Amino acid sequence: MMTDLTEMRISKDKSLATFWTPMIPVEQKIPRVDFPDLLTKREVRVCAVDTPERLGQAGNLVKHMYARKNYRNENIIRQTPQALTLISYSDDRAVIGTITISLDSSEEGLLADGNYPEELNKMRAQGKRLCEFNALAIDASIRSKVFVARLFHIAMLYPWGIVGHKDLVIEVTPSHSRFYKRMLGFKQIGEERVCPRVNTPGILMYLSLEWATERIKAVGGLGVNAKGDKTLYPYFFGKADSTLILDRMRGLMNPPSFDAPILRYNG
Repeated sequence: MMTDLTEMRISKDKSLATFWTPMIPVEQKIPRVDFPDLLTKREVRVCAVDTPERLGQAGNLVKHMYARKNYRNENIIRQTPQALTLISYSDDRAVIGTITISLDSSEEGLLADGNYPEELNKMRAQGKRLCEFNALAIDASIRSKVFVARLFHIAMLYPWGIVGHKDLVIEVTPSHSRFYKRMLGFKQIGEERVCPRVNTPGILMYLSLEWATERIKAVGGLGVNAKGDKTLYPYFFGKADSTLILDRMRGLMNPPSFDAPILRYNG
């Protein structure tokens, strides 16, 4: 079910998804209820970073947003065959969001192996197929639950729906951990340690994409009509749109494949 505030369509270019999203003007306070008359609808599109130009645009957004928080911001976006970076544009062609998804491999492991090798190797020994989100950056002017939710949804669709990696980890600052727990259902699995990539304290968190998929099936696409659900999941895509995006991914991308679960990374 789609709300009257969000409309998804598949465009004729190489976008993975193009949709309308409500945006709250920066000068306004975020209302407790999403009243349509307080919102401005804008069209946004999400694409895979597949050109040097897009890579540079995504990198510039990461540098800008990380510098605002005094994080180290050089070489944050991972460029390997096992990594996919998404980039999102607004209707005025401004870059408004980016996120990188990395798939675990015995050759490269994950960035989180630098701080949490024991925790990740324990999950590998259990047969879990890990993936990782990093280099998340959203322009400070964007104030939209729909946009944030749908960028995360597309990022989740790739490892779970296309490649079959259903165990997601992410390193976040302690101040952001509450958001990931409350809004997306992540659980903390690693103690606070300084992340050398950004030179700030972080903690390791985990999310089962199989569990998240069940939440999306239950409430995805309902938006404000999902009474009592205060997470981001009602603002994810509904089933029909998720299927369209997965088909779009299969047609536009050539993801890596692995014959067996990664048992241990020895980096």
